Amino acid sequence: MAAGLLLPTLLSRPAAAATALRVGAGENASATGETRQPTVRGLATCDTLTGEWVVRWHITDEYPIAATIDWVTAEPAGTEVHDVPATVPAESTVVTGEHRLPAGVTSGSITVHVTWHDGPEGTVWWPIYIYSWCHRSG
Repeated sequence: MAAGLLLPTLLSRPAAAATALRVGAGENASATGETRQPTVRGLATCDTLTGEWVVRWHITDEYPIAATIDWVTAEPAGTEVHDVPATVPAESTVVTGEHRLPAGVTSGSITVHVTWHDGPEGTVWWPIYIYSWCHRSG
């Protein structure tokens, strides 16, 4: 499995605190032997109204062929990624989903499985690590 590059960004105010990451992807070979995977990035921001971390996951298809998102899972247990469309259009088109984490949680992850419309499949798992705090204001 290829390693990803973690790029944390920490600011002094909870509303501005964010953690971003670039995804390294797992290896998935199609029947033709071709390896493909979507690219995933995540950005966590503090929702000061609820005291929750909001992770905005970005899923990108780097290939010239559209892909169907077959399934998405999230960690920690009991959390979900919402608003992910069923298809990722071709050629660097980005789709997003929202993942809410309780304020005390310091990490989360997403697993995405896609099937390209010409046959190959790919799965990516990637975590996000939060190196700050999120408090409810007022």
